[in-house]
Amino acid sequence: MKPYDILIASIVLQWLFLAASAFAGWRERSQLTGVLAECRRALDAQPFTSFQIALVLMGAALVIANFIASAGLCKLKRWSRTLYLGSTIAGTAAVLLFFEPALTTPVSCFFSEWGTLFIGITLSLVYVSPLSHELNK
Repeated sequence: MKPYDILIASIVLQWLFLAASAFAGWRERSQLTGVLAECRRALDAQPFTSFQIALVLMGAALVIANFIASAGLCKLKRWSRTLYLGSTIAGTAAVLLFFEPALTTPVSCFFSEWGTLFIGITLSLVYVSPLSHELNK
């Protein structure tokens, strides 16, 4: 399989797994029982603070930037590599530094981990593989 084909597959799988993670998390929320359901209700009962709203807007902007970068990588645009790396690092840093603990369901976590794996594959392809020479032109 050619590196370009692997890149396209990795980008598509990344987005599919991340979408599946969001859907599974939304779907599994209604099936929580016991202490987990109480925890979820307590978290949902609290109103959003202005800081949390700003984080959500920043997260939405980073997702859009990452999606644009993904499309650019599919077309082997040089700028897309930097945008993809930057939006991935900024999104990860925002989650690690500013988000509060979250209740993540098992299936959602499974899909999220696979999405993250394909993000890493994509980054390795655009920076380390022979495909990186195509992006340097």
